[in-house]
Amino acid sequence: GIRDRDVLEFRRVLFRSVQPACIPTAGDAVEREQAGAGSEGVVVGFGVDESGQTSATLRMATFPVVRPRECFKVSGRLPSASQFCAGVKGKTPCDGDSGGGWVAATLAATGEKIYYIQGIVSHGVASTLPICDTDLHTIFTRVVVFKTWIADTLSS
Repeated sequence: GIRDRDVLEFRRVLFRSVQPACIPTAGDAVEREQAGAGSEGVVVGFGVDESGQTSATLRMATFPVVRPRECFKVSGRLPSASQFCAGVKGKTPCDGDSGGGWVAATLAATGEKIYYIQGIVSHGVASTLPICDTDLHTIFTRVVVFKTWIADTLSS
């Protein structure tokens, strides 16, 4: 089970590894630049690893957005208007990573990196493998589509 030491270790990892991310606004330059095919974002999580076990350490991977046509060709799925598809052969979010963010950085006029959460891990594609198939892409929910709901929820 979880012990106090485990919780303290988890907090130490979070404070060292996790930083805030901004929410893009619909139609702004950040949303257009980062959500398009070829744009890269980072996903972090404690999901299932290559051995089929939940990861004991926070893991990170970079994924490019792929065109819907490519997503369908590789994974047999088309993302809806409120979704996008991202992936690269050999890496994928897995069980336990759902709900995590796809975060991309942009440079401010000051040269500082600003991180924006563009997507939320929604689901992978069913596979015949007993663990996640790293050859298939992942579907992400577009955060900007739910910007109004997020703002309303945070203000209530």
